[in-house]
Amino acid sequence: MAYAVLGPAGTFSEEAARKFWGPKVELTTVESLDTIGAMLANRQVQGALAPLYNTLTGWVNPTLNLLYKNSLLIKGHFEMPVRQHLMVCKPCRLHEVEVIISHPLAIEQCRHFITSQLGWVELQPCASTAGAARALLTEPRRAASISSFHAARNYGLKILQHDINRPGNVTRFVHIAVS
Repeated sequence: MAYAVLGPAGTFSEEAARKFWGPKVELTTVESLDTIGAMLANRQVQGALAPLYNTLTGWVNPTLNLLYKNSLLIKGHFEMPVRQHLMVCKPCRLHEVEVIISHPLAIEQCRHFITSQLGWVELQPCASTAGAARALLTEPRRAASISSFHAARNYGLKILQHDINRPGNVTRFVHIAVS
């Protein structure tokens, strides 16, 4: 049986799950924590790995809500350094970027870089960093996303700037299951 993580492919949750359970674990990627809760309740998966706390942005409230609403057990945890990168699909230089697409927490983790290097850009929130990377494939503007190295590789993107988050960026993921 599989485990669930937030998707699409290339999320930090997927990366953490592969490190936690091993590279060959069967993972089901889903678009929301509510879907994870339903899959756990219906025993479609035997567990899930979800982000609980980030050293730069604090508690991940949707995960706290999931735990509370579904009376889930925390069976383990895993801490992973998070390295955010600025990536593009179409060739462009840093000063040509018009919009940055990413998850609001990733934008916050990279706020200093954005303000100091890209203060003019539009910020467009997205449900996940990997979803933002995937969105670049169809975005007509000179757009960049903030996401992981794995997302850049999965979607064939070019990393324009490495390690743009503030130092000390670590996320604690929890292994959750039904009782």
